Amino acid sequence: IKYAGADTDTSMVSPPHSFCRQISREEFEQQRVSGSQGAIVELLENIIQDKGMSIKDKKKKLKQ
Repeated sequence: IKYAGADTDTSMVSPPHSFCRQISREEFEQQRVSGSQGAIVELLENIIQDKGMSIKDKKKKLKQ
């Protein structure tokens, strides 16, 4: 019986786990703000580009 991948060299395979590193409070805050701003920009662009939404509805959504 041969199993899939049984004949491969496992010494060249990367480990299944990845580790993270601790970041500073300043770096965390920067990532938090940039992530939130990016999401807001994407949401606004999606509202503007939505062809199924009326101009009136778009204006109402953008005012919120």
